[in-house]
Amino acid sequence: MLHFIKTRKKQIPIPDNDLIGIRDQVAIVSDFKVQELYVILELDHSCPEDLNIILVSPEGYKETLSSPGRPMPDAMRFKCRKIPGNGTMSTRGNWNLQIIDAGINDTGRLLSWRLEFKCSGKPPFPIEDLSRLELLFPCKKKASVRALKLQFEIEHQHIGDLSISLVSPGGIENLLHDRTGLDATKLSKQFNTYELSEFKGQEAAGNWRFCITDALKGDTGILKSVDLEIDVFL
Repeated sequence: MLHFIKTRKKQIPIPDNDLIGIRDQVAIVSDFKVQELYVILELDHSCPEDLNIILVSPEGYKETLSSPGRPMPDAMRFKCRKIPGNGTMSTRGNWNLQIIDAGINDTGRLLSWRLEFKCSGKPPFPIEDLSRLELLFPCKKKASVRALKLQFEIEHQHIGDLSISLVSPGGIENLLHDRTGLDATKLSKQFNTYELSEFKGQEAAGNWRFCITDALKGDTGILKSVDLEIDVFL
């Protein structure tokens, strides 16, 4: 399972009691097949229950995420019920967000929003500009970690744009690469238990996440291969 995350950070005032509201767009080049889709908003608004929030897919399908009077979900994380289209819809295209303030005497701003896709597929995976890839490695071994081996190969126009980490099911993170490499275009690495020592003795069962974040604008790349081996104490 692959998680593909695209974030849009732009402060936009939301006009009060305005039937047109605001519109913003996220453009995605990568072509993944969508299994699930979540929209996460960051708002600064005195009464978010006044808002009508609508997501429009590249194909023009609309989904109302929230309507006036409806309580906001925890962390403003909305799960789309209609748009994923039973795994046939692509991530590629222009995704549009519309926010309308239907109440009076309250104002605010959209600070940022992001799309979180759960997708299917196997490497190679495109590394899109200003995005995050999370590749999940499920482990069913209900025991403590004895040894690990991680290896991956990446080609990118600017390796220095990337942060790469491995995160255990318990939330422990090892930052493997932190925007170094300057103008290098290839990164091939192998890590063993010595470099990943913080995971030794931790519970192995659950989803291990291999994460790549492209934090700087202007360059793209490919995750050509990645493999994680986990051995446990018997």
